[in-house]
Amino acid sequence: MNNAYDDFAADEKRKDSSPRGKGKGKASEIFMKTSAGRNKVRLLGDPKKVFTLWNNKKKQKHVVPVDLVEKLRDAKIEVREQIATNVFDRLDNETRLEAGKGMRVKILEKGPTVFKTIVTRYMEVADADGNKIHPGGPRACDWLIKVNVPDPDDLRTTEYNVINIDGQTNFSRDEIRFLARTPNQELIKELIKKDVIDKARETGYAEKHKDLPLGEKGLIDLDAFYDAEKHREALIEMLEDATGESSSGSKSILEDLDSDESEDVTDLDVSGSDEEEPEPVTADDLDDLIH
Repeated sequence: MNNAYDDFAADEKRKDSSPRGKGKGKASEIFMKTSAGRNKVRLLGDPKKVFTLWNNKKKQKHVVPVDLVEKLRDAKIEVREQIATNVFDRLDNETRLEAGKGMRVKILEKGPTVFKTIVTRYMEVADADGNKIHPGGPRACDWLIKVNVPDPDDLRTTEYNVINIDGQTNFSRDEIRFLARTPNQELIKELIKKDVIDKARETGYAEKHKDLPLGEKGLIDLDAFYDAEKHREALIEMLEDATGESSSGSKSILEDLDSDESEDVTDLDVSGSDEEEPEPVTADDLDDLIH
């Protein structure tokens, strides 16, 4: 994995030693809601830092390109720094399995303070050989996120207590089969065995599940999901409204923005292949590789 938790830890050190800067499907099916009480999760893969804002005019949430963050904040538009990661929502999956439905992943998207305990444990705890244990890796543990809302009418009072559950939470056979569905197999190469991934690709197992809803076909590609470039035009419009610029003056806002610096993203759509349709395959075809 890309050791994104190392980057978050470095960010925390910078924040502690320097002044702060200026201040597809239903959401309930994609994002994990941390309800009051206990929420049990298993982090999966690398997290992603994102910047978001709420567009009250369009009643829409936007993902903000990094080069627009300070410009929006200078215009007194609130931009939030968030961390997003794939998770198994344990209670959600238990409920689905009891109802005869398959498991799924969700996106846990929270502010850095919620992840601070996880980052701290990653930096301070190692295995017997001195190796760090990636919080979203195959040797990681489950976490409890305890939520308390002192004033239900003011969600800004929400308090989070993040607690690791001792011990290693290995993936079950069903979870390995589920992860093998992931269209972008780069996302799972550090999570499950290479021979399982290779067989899933060769037999068409991953391809078979590509038309399932987001979250039910393996890990969600966070780079593609949080494609900030799709929101650029609407955000420029917000800047124009906030700064009094007319549409004819938009060039002055954009002139120092180099859109070519934006990162490439991987398209979630894996259809359109010219290859011959594979023979039907089931999860049982992977069993001899799962130990």
